[in-house]
Amino acid sequence: MTARTKRKKQKLSKKNFHNHALVITLIRTPQPGSQGSHIWPQPTAPSTNIFYAGDTETNTGVFVSAILAHPGVSTPAKVAFVFTEQGPYKEYLQAWIEVTGRRATYLQVSQQDYEGVWGKEFGEEMALGLNISEVESDWRAAHKADVVTAEELGIGRGELVGLRETLEREKHRL
Repeated sequence: MTARTKRKKQKLSKKNFHNHALVITLIRTPQPGSQGSHIWPQPTAPSTNIFYAGDTETNTGVFVSAILAHPGVSTPAKVAFVFTEQGPYKEYLQAWIEVTGRRATYLQVSQQDYEGVWGKEFGEEMALGLNISEVESDWRAAHKADVVTAEELGIGRGELVGLRETLEREKHRL
């Protein structure tokens, strides 16, 4: 792990990881002739359906405010999944490529190799979470009627900050 990656990881570890998973797990290839290309080693298939929470700091606040404003919609004990979009994991890398104008390649690796790059604790947590998404592509299905949606809470699409907007906001750090 490079010193730059360590600094990013330390800085971002204080924030919600979902916002920055793409940023801190991209690895720049140092080989001559690579023209600054990156690889994105991931322990899941690029076609795995992933929910993306967008700007988690903003979006979590929007959900909490809506839950407090409409307690009857989310009680008793309903689950609110904070996400702005879902789709194949590789699409998130494509959004990063389009926002930054850089080259990158999705590289599927084993969980063991992923842990070898990122360490047991971080690597295992990420790999297991992604592996769950391979098995259950819609996490809401497990909770059935106990899920409350953004729409049910009265949250408009324009109130949430999605993937592209989050990447644009963070472009200076990418």
